[in-house]
Amino acid sequence: MNFSDYFFLIYFFPILLAIYLVTQSTPRLARLSNLILIIGSLLFYLSFGMNNIEVLLIPVFFDFCLAQLIGKTRNLNSRKMFFLMGVVTNLGLLGYFKYTHFLSGQLFLLVPNTFLAKLSTTEIFLPVGISFITFQRISYLTDVYKKKIKASTNFFHYTVYALLFPHLIAGPIVRYSEIFQEIKKRYVDYQSFFRGLVFFSVGLFLKTFIADQLFPLEEHLDTLITQLDTLKAVIITLSFSLRLYFDFLGYSLMAIGIASFFGFHFPDNFDSPYTSVSITDFWQKWNISLSLWIRDYIYIPLGGNRKGEIRTNLNLLITMILAGLWHGAGWNYIVWGTLHGCFLVTERILPQNIIAKLPKRIRQILTFILVSSLWVIFKFKTLSEAKLVFHAMTTWTFFPLEDITQNILFATIPAWLIGVFWIICIKEKNLKAIQPNVWKLIFFSCLLFFSISFSMVKRSIAFIYFQF
Repeated sequence: MNFSDYFFLIYFFPILLAIYLVTQSTPRLARLSNLILIIGSLLFYLSFGMNNIEVLLIPVFFDFCLAQLIGKTRNLNSRKMFFLMGVVTNLGLLGYFKYTHFLSGQLFLLVPNTFLAKLSTTEIFLPVGISFITFQRISYLTDVYKKKIKASTNFFHYTVYALLFPHLIAGPIVRYSEIFQEIKKRYVDYQSFFRGLVFFSVGLFLKTFIADQLFPLEEHLDTLITQLDTLKAVIITLSFSLRLYFDFLGYSLMAIGIASFFGFHFPDNFDSPYTSVSITDFWQKWNISLSLWIRDYIYIPLGGNRKGEIRTNLNLLITMILAGLWHGAGWNYIVWGTLHGCFLVTERILPQNIIAKLPKRIRQILTFILVSSLWVIFKFKTLSEAKLVFHAMTTWTFFPLEDITQNILFATIPAWLIGVFWIICIKEKNLKAIQPNVWKLIFFSCLLFFSISFSMVKRSIAFIYFQF
């Protein structure tokens, strides 16, 4: 069940919100609001199938108890043992479900044997959103271990945090310290309801009017991967770059909006990343919650920038390789993360005055081209497919577009125009500065109505980041 699905928009979310608001409006029922959220979150997750539901639920109880032990144990070695137990267990689950096929397949190439061959072909169902769920659990245990937060003593409170469906599948990665006060007590007033309307309506608009409309073009060109000329290669590169951005941005805004309807304030996840002037700047603006998580829980523990220039650059490279691997079990993700790491290191090494001499607009264009080109590696499951796109882009061969390609491309023109306008003129961070009044309420209500209507008559496309 996607946020943009007919069933979610017409039935699931309105009914769940209505029941929730009833409990919030009555003091005697207020305690039930967390239970309603837990039940709603479980139903949302179950909509993706019953498989591996235990992977979601069992660690909730396990991590809750483990955090209690970490928080209450005074012996440093015991605390470290409990902490490592939690981290290893959560990473073990992630590794089994997400990387078993990849690792066993690679080992089989080196040491062929029956066991590895069987393991690499064994069907393993990948739980939806397991990477985001794992990162959230680890951040909670780590913060308890480092005494940044106190372990929750209320199982229902922790369960709300662990299962809260707006960010459960694809982020933003919300830390316990950011919402634990709202888990205990929160209010849904006109301000939070209006904020929810703004973020949800804009997110749904970007998802349905831009991302989903670009998908048929990309899907069509994928079938011509061995017949690409330079123009088609450029189109598929830019199309995926825009679709990925507006698909993930749309999801993040909708998640923030849904959370606001329930009285929660989630952190921003994007800050106009396609106006970045460097790769370093890009990673400060793209998927911010993940970037901060990687910085705080991987880069800094590795030593950050505290152990000399060489070690800093090595830490940066290792961090980005792991970030690439986090996205998926494949060499394309590893290469994608490695290249981003190399560019980040290069920007650190180059004298800043050389880069700063270029006009800002030129730096923005160059960064956008570089990021979009790297998305090609991210998009295709095999490096050979990405190589075909890069080869077509650099051969400078042009052929007339087929009629079907022209028709599909023509149908996407509104999505291109709206997308380019957003990138150039709109700042995501300004959305939360919009203050409520009657005219704005009418405008965003109409935007929501038209976006829902549009999504009902168009093909629903799953969010890209659901696979991670």
